[in-house]
Amino acid sequence: MNNANWLITDNGSRWKHNTAFENWLSFKADDSEFWKRLYVGYYKLIDHKFYVNGMKLINRELEKQKKFGGGRALPASNQYLTRDMVYSLHRFGAMFDEYFMFKFYQLNAIGRETFICDKYRFEYYRTLNKAENRIIFDNKGKTFELFGKFYKRDFLAVESENDFKTFAAFIAKHPTFVIKPLDSSGGRGVRKVTLNKENEVSDFFSKEFKKGCFAVEEIIQQAPEMAILHPASINTVRVCTIICKSGIKIFAPFLRVGRGGAIIDNAFAGGLGVTVAPDTGILCSYAQSESGEVFRYHPDTGVPFVGFQLPDWDNAIALSKKLAVIVQSNRCIGWDLAYTSDGWIMVEGNCRGQFVVQQYPDGIGKKKELLEYIADI
Repeated sequence: MNNANWLITDNGSRWKHNTAFENWLSFKADDSEFWKRLYVGYYKLIDHKFYVNGMKLINRELEKQKKFGGGRALPASNQYLTRDMVYSLHRFGAMFDEYFMFKFYQLNAIGRETFICDKYRFEYYRTLNKAENRIIFDNKGKTFELFGKFYKRDFLAVESENDFKTFAAFIAKHPTFVIKPLDSSGGRGVRKVTLNKENEVSDFFSKEFKKGCFAVEEIIQQAPEMAILHPASINTVRVCTIICKSGIKIFAPFLRVGRGGAIIDNAFAGGLGVTVAPDTGILCSYAQSESGEVFRYHPDTGVPFVGFQLPDWDNAIALSKKLAVIVQSNRCIGWDLAYTSDGWIMVEGNCRGQFVVQQYPDGIGKKKELLEYIADI
């Protein structure tokens, strides 16, 4: 089957056969298990290979959820959940982990429709951002070239073996540093490293460059006001800006907090997400992990989440808006910010960031708000 009428993600995965018949069938499936079975069967028929691979992913997700639940029973039978997850993927664009993070098994079609699900994320970003600008944010070296003055720390992109001398000079100045793949996201591959001996530097460089291009950064010195939450990690705020006709809007900011001594705060490493009130910078939800754990207090430090005031919030917003206008043809960017003794600094920017943590800590879908901003661009 060719890709005519299919919605396709940026990585080439087709997920919705966007025809009048499919849409009619999907709406019928909203209120009827009979029609839902037919809807799932439709996808099994028209793209059997995709369906079979999807079953493997669903089974893996169900096993993961059983593990997350400590052996507790799933919210419904495997048969029902499998059917409902396939339906939710093609009807709402929900990834299989999102199905559980957004608690779709508790919601009807109206409730599910309020969430921004991952597959539709690509459609929204194609409207909001220019594809040719993607390299600016996907490559950390390119990001630094444009936004380096807002980092307020030393940074080096290593893209060639000829960069060794510069790398050695960087290590001489910062023997303890952070390393990350040049094109990674979600905190994957981020490590804190210390090199004290000259021969270590050469061996380390050779070993790392064989894996691919990478970046090294000076360690961010987090201010006590944020370190109190979890000192081992840099606890960052994601502030998403959307450039509209009526001005720059702040969309669904959230805080990420590490735990268990981890140096990063990302969800895949066990980090916690917390909703931030955009007008005040006050945390307004309990913290939640990707696996569905909910915390009123930080599990390591005991700091309560609800009511915690992020420091100097007005300047966090001001910095985000200043960053937003540098590449104005990218109307929607998620800015990761850290708070230091010098105030808020930029960690990185995201032009295709997921909308997951914006929604699961408080359990409120943000699609209506996003579509209102898109209508104003």
